[in-house]
Amino acid sequence: MKNLLIIIAFVFGIQTSVFSQNKINPNVLIGYWQPDQTAGQLFFWKDVNGDLQVQVISGTLGEPFETKGFKVKETFIDINISMSEPKNSTKNHFTLIDDTTLKCEVTGDWTGTLIYSKIK
Repeated sequence: MKNLLIIIAFVFGIQTSVFSQNKINPNVLIGYWQPDQTAGQLFFWKDVNGDLQVQVISGTLGEPFETKGFKVKETFIDINISMSEPKNSTKNHFTLIDDTTLKCEVTGDWTGTLIYSKIK
């Protein structure tokens, strides 16, 4: 009986962790997102075809970064960007914490974790 309770608790724990990942609704992303540190600011919008678009703007220079790749999946967003000054590139992996908060894991020429808040 004790083993059965342990197995039930284990299976319930796995199901809870799988279902607790926040699914991304692209409509929630539309707007301006500001990071908790000096970093790229995000702007999401839909184009005339209804496709989600993104622009990353330097938090220090105010210049747009070149987007090398952008993909939205059910539970994450990946944005690869290239900067001209200084010449760097990063992969930015975003997960939705809630409708107004994104967590970004940055790898590449700069690494770290950023928290983005939706402003508008």
